[in-house]
Amino acid sequence: MKRLFSAAAVLVFSAAAAANGNPAANQAELANAQMRYQALVKAQTTDQAELVKLRSRLYAAEQRLIQANLEVNRLRAELLLLQDIHQKNTGELKNAGDRLDKAWRAVYGR
Repeated sequence: MKRLFSAAAVLVFSAAAAANGNPAANQAELANAQMRYQALVKAQTTDQAELVKLRSRLYAAEQRLIQANLEVNRLRAELLLLQDIHQKNTGELKNAGDRLDKAWRAVYGR
């Protein structure tokens, strides 16, 4: 947009300066101004298309990020649950081992 505004200002200034010259110079200036304007319109269209693509890519990336965050939260919850189960099983295993040792000593006296 800034580029288009700058080009338009140059065109207006150039056209005003050329209006005081001869008709051939005015025609040449008009042709140059038209070519520059068309080039800027084309650049603006290209920029606009690129903006649309980038917005689309950004939206898709944001959606993937949301899904990844949901997956991270799910995995954290699953990990906490498994850690609790593991801790419970570790306690039960220790108790079972103590019981086994006690029974072994009762049978074999050691």
